[in-house]
Amino acid sequence: MSANTYCKMLIILICLQLTPLNAHEFDEIIFRKSLAPAVQFENYGMEFKLRDRMKYYGASGVSIAVVKNKNLVFAKGYGTLAESSPNIVNEQTLFQAASLSKAVTALGIMHLVTTKQLSLDEPINNYLTSWEFEDRHKLTLRQLLSHTAGVNNASYPGYEQLEELPSTLDILNGTKKIEPVRVVSPIGQYKYSGGGYSLLQLIIENVSKQTFAEYMNSQLFKKFMANQSTFEVIKYSDQPNIAKGHGYSGNAYPLGWFNYPQKAAAGLWSTPSDLARLLIAYMKAYQGIDNTMMQATLAKELSTVVDSKMGLGFGVHGNGIDLHIDHAGWTKGYRAYMVAFPERGDAVVVMANSNFSNRLIEEIMRSVSNQTEWSAYKSKKLALADWTKTEIENVVGVYRMEPAGFNVEISQQADGFLTMKTPRGTTHQLYPISRDSLVMLEDGNVIRILKNGQLYFWRMNARKI
Repeated sequence: MSANTYCKMLIILICLQLTPLNAHEFDEIIFRKSLAPAVQFENYGMEFKLRDRMKYYGASGVSIAVVKNKNLVFAKGYGTLAESSPNIVNEQTLFQAASLSKAVTALGIMHLVTTKQLSLDEPINNYLTSWEFEDRHKLTLRQLLSHTAGVNNASYPGYEQLEELPSTLDILNGTKKIEPVRVVSPIGQYKYSGGGYSLLQLIIENVSKQTFAEYMNSQLFKKFMANQSTFEVIKYSDQPNIAKGHGYSGNAYPLGWFNYPQKAAAGLWSTPSDLARLLIAYMKAYQGIDNTMMQATLAKELSTVVDSKMGLGFGVHGNGIDLHIDHAGWTKGYRAYMVAFPERGDAVVVMANSNFSNRLIEEIMRSVSNQTEWSAYKSKKLALADWTKTEIENVVGVYRMEPAGFNVEISQQADGFLTMKTPRGTTHQLYPISRDSLVMLEDGNVIRILKNGQLYFWRMNARKI
């Protein structure tokens, strides 16, 4: 081999190594221009550009990571840290993970079960040393993880930057803002509970002899290269590369975000890439390739339904090759979502910084799904009804939602179709699908037109005023 040929081959090898995240396995250009709504119409297909939909949903920043066959093949941030900021979102930008914290906490619990420090079916008081729960209930980790322990506090309010934060024991005992953690519903039935995860937070602290954040950092984040992630409370000035939360007005919160000391339930700061690495480790355990995170038997238990499509820390959907586990997250100013297909080895994580961006995330998921063989995350196909001008005009007006007591306004767009605006500022595009019904493009909800001219949707009557 000549020196010239060797140099050419070396250059080719270096270029291959520098190709970002095996980009050939995921087409970013197609992704960015093919976001899809919940509904598609025959002969009237719609695809949106990512930038346009970010603006539509008031998200200044969004970040995504895509995993195929247990490899992180694509990760990128889009937009800016705030609506008026020149600083761009990148792969390392932190977002609040919100209730994705619960799923990550479940991974931490399963690691303790793998190392025989915990059992899924022993009473939790066997592990609590600094606080004791009502012993008569004999609750277990399995029940807490699957939200079948009947425990209260479905969600927690955030705390402003200068507000004093409660300790873990304060959270369990109750404060002015939150009720004490207790059993309020039948045990064994699904009832979503942030309080149950606050109990898990204390169990991890008592068993590991570390703070919750320290344990999750040492036993999960460092081991699986989730290096940006933390359960520590972050003050406004501590970390410059954070996407600021945006309220329903579309403006960033003045001090950036709210704090959530209920760390296991809602306190995680992370990136899609970090969470994708955790999902890769989980899927390797599931497939019996690497049990560093947990044993394969536990990984399969995690993805088994306990009640109401809920497994151990994750929602569970589908079966066979289409089995997938997921979790969504909402805090003030943030939305997040992650899903893993353990049989396929595929996963996606999306994080965004606005109160409206749950719909943006759904549209992103449909775009990603179109580059896969998944059966999930597809638009519903409907036929578009041909309404007359009079039929459209008859629906235009202001409606009073009863019994909720707020107004919505339906107006006609330039293209002849309809738009509905709510007091929060959300906009819904409405399209006719029969003589007496419309569908909301963004989420697929149907509006029924009643004989008296009233409307019915969101399980409420809407009276024109």
